[in-house]
Amino acid sequence: GVGETAKNFLIKYLRAGRPNIEGEYKNDFVFINKKGGKISRQGFWKILKKYADSLNLNKNIYPHIFRHSFATHMLEKGADLRIVQELLGHSSISTTEIYTNLDKRHIKETYFKYHPREKEDK
Repeated sequence: GVGETAKNFLIKYLRAGRPNIEGEYKNDFVFINKKGGKISRQGFWKILKKYADSLNLNKNIYPHIFRHSFATHMLEKGADLRIVQELLGHSSISTTEIYTNLDKRHIKETYFKYHPREKEDK
């Protein structure tokens, strides 16, 4: 399912935002372009870039960064790799492992937290 915050924003968009742009062009797409049609990958990227620029984010922002951030944050907080694999819809665990850009500090903290010998000494 969808988290409660995302769910609330989605309901608000579907009730108030989307009807203002769909016009007479009715379809089942959740996110639509200015003309009421299916939003393209490039269209979404342009919207994202516009908002990033308006916030003066001097980073290379692109749609896939959300997926990468989601996976990385889940893994950094201790989520099981197999669960993240399922959430991302990957058929191979090696594809999910690409998202394990964990920094050395996190690796060290995890080692000291979970290694049996480290626990015995404390």
